[in-house]
Amino acid sequence: MVVKTDHPLNKPDAVALVVVLAGLLLRVLTSSGTWLNPDEALNYLIANQPDLTAVYRASLTNPHPPLYFFLLYCWRLTGTSEIFLRLFSVLAGSGAIWFFYRWLKRTFNPAAGLAGALLFAFLPALVGNSSEVRSYSLMLLLVSVSLMLMEQGLQENRWVPILLAGIFSALAGSAHYSALWFSISAGIYFLIAVFNRRPKFRVIAAGLTGNLIAGLVYLMFYLTHLRNIRASPMTRFAVTGWLRENYLQPGENPLIFIGRNTFGFFRYLSGSTSVGIIFLFLFIAGIVLLALNRSGRRQALLIVLPFFLMIAGAVAGVMPYGGTRHSILLGLFVCAGIAGLGMVEKPVLKRVLPAGCGLLALLSNLLLSYRGQHISRADNRLECMHHAIASLRSKAPAGDTLFTDYQGSVLLSYYLADHRQPVEFFGRMNGDFREFDYGGYLVASIQDWDFNQHRHRFGALVDRLYQHYRWQPDRITWVFDGGWGMPMMPRPEFGRNLSVFAVVPELILPPAKAESLLLAAGAEAKRQGYHQIKTWVIPSRYASDRLFKMFQEYGVEVLTYDSLYRLARQERAQFDLRLPALAFWLFNCYEPHPEFMSYMADGESYIAGDYRFTLLLMDSSQEVAVYRLERN
Repeated sequence: MVVKTDHPLNKPDAVALVVVLAGLLLRVLTSSGTWLNPDEALNYLIANQPDLTAVYRASLTNPHPPLYFFLLYCWRLTGTSEIFLRLFSVLAGSGAIWFFYRWLKRTFNPAAGLAGALLFAFLPALVGNSSEVRSYSLMLLLVSVSLMLMEQGLQENRWVPILLAGIFSALAGSAHYSALWFSISAGIYFLIAVFNRRPKFRVIAAGLTGNLIAGLVYLMFYLTHLRNIRASPMTRFAVTGWLRENYLQPGENPLIFIGRNTFGFFRYLSGSTSVGIIFLFLFIAGIVLLALNRSGRRQALLIVLPFFLMIAGAVAGVMPYGGTRHSILLGLFVCAGIAGLGMVEKPVLKRVLPAGCGLLALLSNLLLSYRGQHISRADNRLECMHHAIASLRSKAPAGDTLFTDYQGSVLLSYYLADHRQPVEFFGRMNGDFREFDYGGYLVASIQDWDFNQHRHRFGALVDRLYQHYRWQPDRITWVFDGGWGMPMMPRPEFGRNLSVFAVVPELILPPAKAESLLLAAGAEAKRQGYHQIKTWVIPSRYASDRLFKMFQEYGVEVLTYDSLYRLARQERAQFDLRLPALAFWLFNCYEPHPEFMSYMADGESYIAGDYRFTLLLMDSSQEVAVYRLERN
């Protein structure tokens, strides 16, 4: 069959440039008109420091390497608006499309190159991650350049591209640690190519040198960064909390984990369940076709190796695997695997493949449905944030103290502070709170990422705040609650992810009400007739003489938590001698507790260390509870 001279495959580079420009336009449109999400604001805050040394120090608190923050530090000098900050990722992501196309064209053929470029340009997850202030698009750009250079060096038997491929592989790891799986795969691919192609000695030496450079870079980051954060609360929170399903958990079936998360990744990449199934089958078909083609077996191995390595990493608890942006590296290899269908010998299928991939990418965007962590575009409009900040400024007097969570504080570092100037990253620790000076206000932030985990115990947080700063209960304090998740007390003009509200005096538990709750709980405990109880333990702040007298009439020793902990500090046996005990808990009352005691705030029975806590009573309004505390 003769291909017509005006067919796009006769001018693949020109068509690829059109695809790149279309991908660029889509990314610009996606990145415009929305406020920075908390992750973006945090990334900018790390980069928005007085000098590169300060940027590096701030980056050590983050689970990502510093290259992106260094480049963003330089980029911000020319503009700091939301769209301009995102433009760095937009350009990197668009550039990655071109180098990815060049790699596929050289490795397979122009049809495969165009098919892969179309998928890379328009798949929702790849578009979304290159439209935000994140390091993923930079990593994908560096990986694409490394792939292109490595294939060029092997085909032309030249050492310079091979050495540069290793350097770009190391740079990719300096942008995001998930590039480690690519670097290992590329090293294995190069060694196999050496045995098959028998290149010049200089090419072999250059390849080994490049891989050594990459290995040393990863070793440096492990020794200076990863080793220090591996056991941190941030890492534990990811593995056991919001990224839990992307790590193999104790007792979980590995095969079920691999199957579920592999499908989850394809669903995440394509944006919908139905298209994800199609992509999964096309990917498998592409890999099988390459494996059956003698000249495509090495490429098939290069494409699937990152999957196997990332799965192994998730099983070992090193890095996540599944439907999350942290696995976006695999999106590049999914596009390559599907593009491998271009190796089919029939010209008609080669001509149809790019169009088919383009239609699939279009279908992905038409059927797009978000899962998990997401802020809708309607709620993410810049006007929502501008209204929220204007409301905060109009209601909170200048110099006042604002209360927020950690994600709220990073949003305020951009929208309340002057983000055109360097903003202090670490702030000041003051008791349980971290303080920042933003825009003429003192911002007091809790250490936890968001208020959501404290939603039902927000009164206790407020109580802790008022105790620490010694404020009167009738003081009005303004709260900023914004970012991921549903905020407390949202207002329509701010959208569903931002909230500004005042702490009212009713949130602070009055002594009279606290005493009434404890007396009622004590009377019910007495009526229930719990046997062999030695001690009743009550909140220290509300231990009135009347409460002591009433409880002592029940024939038990009455201690405050503070008194009990003082005894325990002298000798642990003194603590155990008071057991079994009834522990009275007020949910909207803050008091410093040892960790094993503080779990009573969850309102359920539990075991902590050598002690058992059994929930016996809780009132209907969930303001007071009674636990039986005993040795386990």
